[in-house]
Amino acid sequence: ANPQTLTINPIADTYIDQKNLNNNYGTQSQLQLKTKTSEKQNILLNFSTASIPAGSRIVSAKLSLYCQDEGDRTALSVRVHRVTSGWTETGATWNTHGSAYDSAVVAATDVSTKNVWYTWDVASLVNSWVNGTTPNYGMYLESNYVGDKSKAFYSKEGTLLKKPKLEIVYVAGSENPTRTEIQA
Repeated sequence: ANPQTLTINPIADTYIDQKNLNNNYGTQSQLQLKTKTSEKQNILLNFSTASIPAGSRIVSAKLSLYCQDEGDRTALSVRVHRVTSGWTETGATWNTHGSAYDSAVVAATDVSTKNVWYTWDVASLVNSWVNGTTPNYGMYLESNYVGDKSKAFYSKEGTLLKKPKLEIVYVAGSENPTRTEIQA
């Protein structure tokens, strides 16, 4: 089977704010990331992979975010994690999801200046969703930088051509494995 490419925007995205524990930012046009102690802002993204047949082989999966605000241009290592519980775009807050992620880092990319696309290799995570190893609750983005730095990216409510996107290349599979015949 030939590889197929699927490029999708999030079905939900927001950021959560440690300083405003119960606030929701799901309708905002940007996704804010902040590293200041006790005022952290982290990002939640969810993409539906339902259109990829179960058993498909993920060749590659690339998350892309367009940086809108660079702060002071310091390079921040922005890390992707697997979200561990369900959420909604207009319901997620720091109180509900501040720690709702797996500590394992799926991918990390240094983000510095604005008006640039940044990408993360998330093939392992997408593969685990498609093959049912882990439920698809989306991605959690944070930085372990110590100090007060910030970045902002366009959200799905932002500029049309600069919305977050996930580009997946896969070879369609089926839930019934192919039978192997012994050659005489």
